[in-house]
Amino acid sequence: QMCIRDRYQRRVRALFSKSTTLNEFVMNRLLGRQPSRSISTVQRQQKHVPDLVSSRFSVVGHGKVLKGDETIDLDVVDGKTQAVVSKLAVRCDVFEAPLRRDLLQAAVVRERAARRQNPQAVKTRGQVRGGGRKPWKQKGTGRARAGSIRSPLWRGGGKAHAPLNTRNFTLCMPKKVVRLCLRSALSAKLVSQQLAVWQRLSIDSHKTSALAKLLKECNYESALFVDADDVDPEQHDLARAAGNLPRVNVVGLSQLTVYDMLLRDQLVLSEAAAAQLNSTLTPHRPTFVQK
Repeated sequence: QMCIRDRYQRRVRALFSKSTTLNEFVMNRLLGRQPSRSISTVQRQQKHVPDLVSSRFSVVGHGKVLKGDETIDLDVVDGKTQAVVSKLAVRCDVFEAPLRRDLLQAAVVRERAARRQNPQAVKTRGQVRGGGRKPWKQKGTGRARAGSIRSPLWRGGGKAHAPLNTRNFTLCMPKKVVRLCLRSALSAKLVSQQLAVWQRLSIDSHKTSALAKLLKECNYESALFVDADDVDPEQHDLARAAGNLPRVNVVGLSQLTVYDMLLRDQLVLSEAAAAQLNSTLTPHRPTFVQK
């Protein structure tokens, strides 16, 4: 008994401060009070945010917290010659936002869950054809009572607790958090020097060889091209050329996701898309009117 009590007291001292005795602990529990825990215990029980973004995603560096309407200049280059054509002024709170690995991980999980399919399905007793008539009467035959030949107990019957293809895997995320994830992903690409702004997303030919040659000259192993308008693979030459390249994607601004941005090493925006992202992802701050 003494050993059990000693172990119990050691557990109490580990959870609560050393000044709290066993009797005070019992009285506090009976009175419904919560005794103060030691600082070391609180620090030990804190849930540290893990490194949620996998190392295969090219997210390197941290953004800096800036306030106000500060801007930075991005180089706008010609896609064919890679020569700087002009400068584009963008907001720092959009392209230099702090890196939120926890939110990026949540966004990746949400977008991958939305793409998940559930083709598996088994018929239940209500979905199997036939079995609407009672096989025999309830009493008088000496056999076990049965109501349908499609019962899960019968051969050829339905499946009890069958998996259905009506399951929905989509996850919800607030719109403000989605915008914050996009800002964090853009900032991570800019800090990692994996963000480029082209004047126009166009090439001379719709051939895959032409795009592959251009990517080799730019030293892009995998790339995501984002245009301001919706991309039609049959009308957009760059999208047609990227159709046979497994690590190159061309999407419109309305189809841009955090998962696609982190999946590819290089992010290439058109000048119009960068300007539209700068205006769309600007954080809304409340304005106070002084009376």
